Amino acid sequence: MMNPGMSWFLLLVLGTGACISGASAPDAGESRDRSSEIAVDGARPDGDRRDASAGTDIAVADLPRAMDVAPTDASLPDGKPPLPQRPVLILAGQSNMVGLGYTSDLSAADKKPVVSTTIYYNDSVHPNPNTLKWMPLAPGFGVLPDRFGPELSFGRRLRQLWPQPPMALIKVAEGGTALSDRWAAKTGDLYQLLVSEVKQQLAVLNTTSQAQIVGLVWLQGESDGMTSSQANAYQTNLTKFVTGLRQDLNLPALPFTAGLISLRSEWPYAQKVRNATIAVTQALPPGNVVETADLATLASDPVHSDSASNLTVGRRFANAMASLHAASWSFATRFGPVQGMGGWSYRDRQGTSATNMIWDPKQNRWVGAQAGVFIGEGWMHPGPTHMAELVWTSPIAGAITVQFTVAAADNTGGDGTWAEIANGPTTIWGPTAIPNNTSAAQTLKLTVQQGSLLQFRTSAGPAQDPYHDTTSWDVVITPGP
Repeated sequence: MMNPGMSWFLLLVLGTGACISGASAPDAGESRDRSSEIAVDGARPDGDRRDASAGTDIAVADLPRAMDVAPTDASLPDGKPPLPQRPVLILAGQSNMVGLGYTSDLSAADKKPVVSTTIYYNDSVHPNPNTLKWMPLAPGFGVLPDRFGPELSFGRRLRQLWPQPPMALIKVAEGGTALSDRWAAKTGDLYQLLVSEVKQQLAVLNTTSQAQIVGLVWLQGESDGMTSSQANAYQTNLTKFVTGLRQDLNLPALPFTAGLISLRSEWPYAQKVRNATIAVTQALPPGNVVETADLATLASDPVHSDSASNLTVGRRFANAMASLHAASWSFATRFGPVQGMGGWSYRDRQGTSATNMIWDPKQNRWVGAQAGVFIGEGWMHPGPTHMAELVWTSPIAGAITVQFTVAAADNTGGDGTWAEIANGPTTIWGPTAIPNNTSAAQTLKLTVQQGSLLQFRTSAGPAQDPYHDTTSWDVVITPGP
């Protein structure tokens, strides 16, 4: 757990946006021309003002909504995290992390510098003079000095969630780059640049106060989604990247938030990259993901987020990162449409085998492999022989308290359900019968390791009759005895 007395937070954000390569700055006197955006990642800079969903193979209306709390919200439902003296966050990735939002599109409030927040930006090759020096966080840290990326709303939203400590961001990003080569763990030049900059800038910060890295934000993957071989290797390469960075920074539990790239014809293997990203955040806790596929792009440049979308994804990253540092984890308030979001995952279990459920955006619920297996916001429903299984992945090591109530939620028929809780392979509560019109509640005191899996399960009653088996679960997990 982090020291509540520490007052700075350094965020290194690693990005995955569509890439910008070899872009040149416009003449100082020329007016902005939106019909000629920078082309990257092999995409065609069409001038036909295609909408944001052009080229996708799914409808944007069917996409799940990701964490996107309005900037006026001052706190997350699960409470505020303990913070170190000088928290540091890392931002990194491709061109959508670099940022092509227009400062001129911003409101007067969004143009203001973010209070008590500084940024160090290394954009590698892009023609932006606001680099290689510590500056107040404000617009101007995108591909050009009149542009911005997710860092602006990311920092502003975190200041609302964590109002007390000053914060610092370290951003290293370059368009048109792949995880398979330049970001490759240990050997890639951008990976080495990232590690070098983080260590050097931490040393600078530590001359005046104690700095501690508390999070990594990664927005990248379009370049790897252009070929089958790179997409197939993405899970392995991202695993090496995250574990390598944790090793090189001596932070084995560095929280990790990643963006899911959009589904577009320009990168036909995007779904493989998205699936790999989710798998890595689940396998290397603490980690989670945010959605970007529902966000609009520039009218003349359909692979880059527009100004409003840069603000939205920055807030989503902030909310997701804050949830990894939450003072508690609640199933009811952190339920979401992405596996691993907020620490929660959703599975269909048969005996010793479990498979991930599939999100149903129309019904706002998770659907299992067997008919009737569902998990919704605060409830589960089993099949005749398969369990509905809610899983919490621990982002911390140490003592925790688990408070839960499980109750029959459909008392119009059926033979009730069974409920149980397992810590890894060991059942620690139940199986307990939950007949109609009954409930069970308990408080468990446990010791967990980082990455431990707590599994909350509902199965059909003794006759394996799955009808009328909707069962409510209220689960709250807090650190400490």
